[in-house]
Amino acid sequence: MIQEFRPTREQRLIIEYPAEPLRVAAGAGTGKTTTIVERIAHLVRQGLDPARILGVTFTNKAADELNQRVLAALGLEDADRVPEVSTYHGFAASILDEFGVYVGYDRSSMLMDEGHRSELAARVLRDVATHDLDLTSLPTRRRELLSLAATITDNLVDTDDIRRAAPQGLDDVDRDDTDDATQAWLKRLALTDAVDRYEEEKRRLGLIEYGDLIRLAVQVVQHAPDAATEIGSRYDAVVLDEYQDTDPAQRQLLTTLFSTKVPVVAVGDTDQTIYEWRGASAENFAAFPEDFPRTDGFGSETAPLSVNRRSDRLILDLANGIHDELPHVEGALPLAPVQGAESGEVITAWFDTERSEAEWIAMSMEHEHESGTPWSDVAVLCRKRSQFKP
Repeated sequence: MIQEFRPTREQRLIIEYPAEPLRVAAGAGTGKTTTIVERIAHLVRQGLDPARILGVTFTNKAADELNQRVLAALGLEDADRVPEVSTYHGFAASILDEFGVYVGYDRSSMLMDEGHRSELAARVLRDVATHDLDLTSLPTRRRELLSLAATITDNLVDTDDIRRAAPQGLDDVDRDDTDDATQAWLKRLALTDAVDRYEEEKRRLGLIEYGDLIRLAVQVVQHAPDAATEIGSRYDAVVLDEYQDTDPAQRQLLTTLFSTKVPVVAVGDTDQTIYEWRGASAENFAAFPEDFPRTDGFGSETAPLSVNRRSDRLILDLANGIHDELPHVEGALPLAPVQGAESGEVITAWFDTERSEAEWIAMSMEHEHESGTPWSDVAVLCRKRSQFKP
C-alpha cells in the first residue's frame, strides 16, 4: 500500500513557494528529493507547462531517479511534454550541441574518461624537457598535472594567469641554491608548461574532458548573447540539486543564463560537499541569494529542511555537535528528529590495531543480526577505500 505524502511545515513552504528564487538548506536525510519532486508537481498543477521546467543534478543515476519520480508524481510517463531533467555536464553538452559553433566546438570530439586522461598526461610528461619536475615519480607528477589542468578549467582561468602571479626573476635563479618557496614556483611553472602541452594534444587529437563542456558552454553564453537569451527563454522554472557541489564555472554558466530571468530553486547542504577534490566551491551556495536576487532586487530567501527521517535522537545530537563547529549558511537549522524517533545509541571505541578494530566491528554486527537486525540494515563507513578489506 502506497502511503500518502504528507509534507512537513518546512516542506510545504518550499513546495508552495512563489515564483521567486529560493535557496533550500537541506540537511542530511530530510527528504530533499521528495521536496524537489513535489515542488515541480505543484508548479505543473498550478498551470505551468511541464516542458518549461528544468531540473539539474550531478550524476546520471540521480537524474534518472529525479526524472522517474517527477513523471510518476504527475502521471506523465507517456506524455509528450515533460520536465527536462539533466546532469550539469549533460546540460552543458546540450548547449554545445546546439550553439557550440559560436566557440569552434567540434561535435565529433571524443569525451575522455579517466584512462584517456592518465595516458595522455603520462605521454606529455615523458616528452617534457625540464629539470624542475622530478619524473622519477611519474604517477605523482601525472596526478599533479591533471589536478592543475582541472583547476584551471573549473575556475575559468588560463596558464598565463599562473605565470603572471609568479615572482620575478625565476628564469635566472641558480637551481642548486634555491629556497623551498622558489623551488615550489619552479615546479608549478614547469607543470603549467606541461598543462599547455596537454591541452594542445587534446585539441590535436579531437579530445574533450567533462570540465571542458562547462568551460565551452560558459564561452557560448558569454560571447553569444542571442544564444544565452534563447536558452533562458525556454524555462519558467529551474531546480538545481546538490548546488553545494558546483564549481565556479558551473556557477558562471547558471547565473549568466538564469539570474534575474527565471525563478531558480537551489537545494544543497554545505555539510555534504563531496566534490571539493574536483573544484566544488562552498562559496557558490553561500552566494546564491546575491547571485539570484528576487524580482524586487533583494537577495533571495533561504528555507531550511531540518527534520531527519534516518536517525534517532542521540545520533542527531552528535551530528549537530559537530555541525556547530563547522561553517554553514545563514538560514540552515540543526537536524531535528522525526516525531516518534527513538533515543538511539552512540558507542565509541579505540583499538591498538586495524585488525582488532575490524574484529570488534564484525562481532558487533553478528550480535545485531542475532538480535533480529537484517544484514541490509547494517552499514560500515570508512574514510577511504583501502580500509574496506579488513
